[in-house]
Amino acid sequence: MIDRGCEDAAGRDARRLKIGGLVCLAIGSLAMGLAGARLTTIDWMALAGARRILSIAAIWFTGANVFALGLILLLAGLRGIPLLTSGRARRGAWTKMAGANLLILCFAYVGIWDETTLGRTLSDSWAEAPVLILFLLAARNGVVLVRTGWKYEAVSADRLLAEDPRPPVIYLRSFHDDDQILIPPSRFMRLLGPALAYLPPFYLAAISPEQELALFMSRVGPVVAIGRPGERLPELGAARLYAADDQWRDRVSNLVRQARVVLIRAGNTPNLWWEIEQTMIAVPASRVILVCLGAAEQLKTFDQKFTEKFGAPRVNPETETHSRSRWVSLGWLAWTQSSMNRAIGRMVYFDKDRQPRSERIQLGISWTAILTGMGRPYKNPLESALTRVLHVIGLQPAITRKSQTTAVLLALFGGFVGLHHFYLDDRRKGIRYLVLAPIGISAILGLVDAVRLALLDAPGFERRHPSQGQSRAA
Repeated sequence: MIDRGCEDAAGRDARRLKIGGLVCLAIGSLAMGLAGARLTTIDWMALAGARRILSIAAIWFTGANVFALGLILLLAGLRGIPLLTSGRARRGAWTKMAGANLLILCFAYVGIWDETTLGRTLSDSWAEAPVLILFLLAARNGVVLVRTGWKYEAVSADRLLAEDPRPPVIYLRSFHDDDQILIPPSRFMRLLGPALAYLPPFYLAAISPEQELALFMSRVGPVVAIGRPGERLPELGAARLYAADDQWRDRVSNLVRQARVVLIRAGNTPNLWWEIEQTMIAVPASRVILVCLGAAEQLKTFDQKFTEKFGAPRVNPETETHSRSRWVSLGWLAWTQSSMNRAIGRMVYFDKDRQPRSERIQLGISWTAILTGMGRPYKNPLESALTRVLHVIGLQPAITRKSQTTAVLLALFGGFVGLHHFYLDDRRKGIRYLVLAPIGISAILGLVDAVRLALLDAPGFERRHPSQGQSRAA
């Protein structure tokens, strides 16, 4: 009875957050639209005084903050974040608001640059380079602050294992790779160090390789890892377990014995090699996947040591042929995106004879990559490689559930062309929205759909939009 009462209270709080978020989004959008229309009207800007312009700019900035707050509230309600009852969750929300303000300044800069006389004046002056540097710094640090806000919401491994009865996926890696969001593609890029994150088009990358691995492998089992001792906030990706320095080896040994899969990020630290050797002893080799990220020169030391211990991995020729033919078929598109057409590493797994085999991790071009490439550059390559490897070793990931959060965001920001309907596998409606887009009707319908989808509870959403392979509820 107490549990049911807690669930009801959590559901009511989530609904309040979603309604508050939608109201803030509406108010913020209205304020930004009205103020933005003034600020981009050249005749009005020429006649208005500085005080009037600053007042309208302040309204736009306030509206942008209300919009950002609405987005944070809506996402908290959709994801079940206890923002109304948890001080930790509220600290995360304030951190995300700080990051949002930096990103708002970047959007304001782009608007000034494109639409106003001030922007044209800046582009012809000595101030252009310093302003551009400030823009890149603000954009990157805004993303970092938003990521930090996410860390306050991370679920602990103990809670995840208690809620998910499946055998876990254990993620082993060197702590040196914990905060890596970008993989330097060459020796020259590695020399740039942290400055790499501030260079176009890297500065908006927000999802790390570990997060992508954890998101996909959560379809196999709860993904957990040993956390770095003393860290104030857990890194994003695998849920963290913590152990004292004199206990971590026993904890790792116990975890890998329970694992359905052991996922290992290649590295060269002694502790990681101890984990690799213990894993190969404790679990069947067919349940071990090594993820080697980086250029060949970066992995040379690891490759030599791995070959000495386990033999040289053999490359799957079918994968190589498929990869090459795919790029030939893309033609000029692959040429224009030549920086994308490269391998960023490989996955090593073992066949039934314990012989290591290799699968390329290849950056590629797809609609998903084009839409999310700057924020999630490693989504497609890691998911594609993992899908092929899991198929070979005989593991079937769970059915993919449609995400209510993704559906709501697509309806809000892409509803005018029916993106949410395409995502929810209702292509007929999606095409209808696409046809109606030029006359503006689908934009209104998309907003109505966003509200309707947001106000559904999780079971209601699942009934209306069941997972792939399930029948649609009557």
